[in-house]
Amino acid sequence: MKTIQLIALVTVISFSCEDNLDLNGAQSLPEPESVFSPPSWLIGNWIDDSNTTNFRFEIDNIRLAMEDTVINFSKAYPDAHEDFKTADLYQFSTIIEDQIRIRFYFERKMSNKLDYTLRIMGSGPTIELTKR
Repeated sequence: MKTIQLIALVTVISFSCEDNLDLNGAQSLPEPESVFSPPSWLIGNWIDDSNTTNFRFEIDNIRLAMEDTVINFSKAYPDAHEDFKTADLYQFSTIIEDQIRIRFYFERKMSNKLDYTLRIMGSGPTIELTKR
């Protein structure tokens, strides 16, 4: 069930993202200004036990790598907003396709462990991630 929801999300996001590279691979448009500012405890790479979900938190962006897809959250979610940013919780949300609300929760459990929950329309899976 978790895998199906994550694959569905990646599919929806992949079709909604625009690539800003020209045919030669050169960047043709400036990067959008990011709405993301993860807390310092979250900066770095976080991976699940099966190495299928890999989040990279940067000072001003988030990237998710799953299989052959990399999602740049600044591009995929330019209208996202941060809901909570505390010593142990980072949450942001956005609406896709004009009606589907998705929320991302990252809750620190230990210095190198966190729970990642993706809620689409209110419910969703929780996956443990480890800092690498």
